[in-house]
Amino acid sequence: MNRDKGSFFKRLVAGFVIGVGAILPGVSGGIIAVSMGLYRRMLDAVSELYRHPKKNLEFLLPIGLGGAAGLVLTGRLLEWVLNNWRMPVLYLFMGLVAGGIPTLIREGNKRNGFKKRYLMASVLGALFIAVIAALNNRYTGGAAWDFNYLTAFFCGGVIAVGTVIPGISTSFILIFLGIYDAFLISLNRFQILYLLSAALGFVAVAGVLIVFVRKMFDKHPGWCYYAVTGFLSVSTVIIFPGFELSFMQFVCILLFALGFIASLFMEKIMEKDSASQ
Repeated sequence: MNRDKGSFFKRLVAGFVIGVGAILPGVSGGIIAVSMGLYRRMLDAVSELYRHPKKNLEFLLPIGLGGAAGLVLTGRLLEWVLNNWRMPVLYLFMGLVAGGIPTLIREGNKRNGFKKRYLMASVLGALFIAVIAALNNRYTGGAAWDFNYLTAFFCGGVIAVGTVIPGISTSFILIFLGIYDAFLISLNRFQILYLLSAALGFVAVAGVLIVFVRKMFDKHPGWCYYAVTGFLSVSTVIIFPGFELSFMQFVCILLFALGFIASLFMEKIMEKDSASQ
């Protein structure tokens, strides 16, 4: 019984960290799940939910509860930070992204080693994000989208993408589409109808993606992980807040370096924790 409680608590904490990763720009909930050794088990549990509902719900419930708590608590802090220290925070998150890329490359090379053709996957991934950004600028002029039930549904879908596909920072996508701040406000003010729309978007997109992604990462891990590096690289360029000769810029560069080191350090800790289980 105590062992079951301990396992429940560990998954609750893991879910909280994954939830934080889902809302923090520069961090991916999916890659955190990979680092913790939970990613494949989560995919299997969701895919086989109807075959073994009791067993899989017992596994997923604490992760889901922890993830929801991570989203809500982190959102409150982020709204204040981004309003007052946006440029330094974006540099910090860009460092977190850059520090996560070596992990993705290592995962991509794990099965068959490095192949030159994987670089094409990175190029295609980069082009995909660049096209999304270009279309956003073309049809909205780079302005923020109006936040309504449809865009809330879209936010939930984007969060699902970042949870199911390791390495994609959904918050980066929401930032360059101009709806990240509005989503944070909705989350912090607990606007229940918007949050329900986001939850429906998450479930709908995750349900479609999980089966497909599970097969793709099993059959073509190199292509998939290198495509994700392309996603992240261009997302970082898109949200780059600029450069100016000032003391604040020096602070921003230090924060970028801190984010890079912190990302590498976090990956090492998660790797050791996963190996000890």
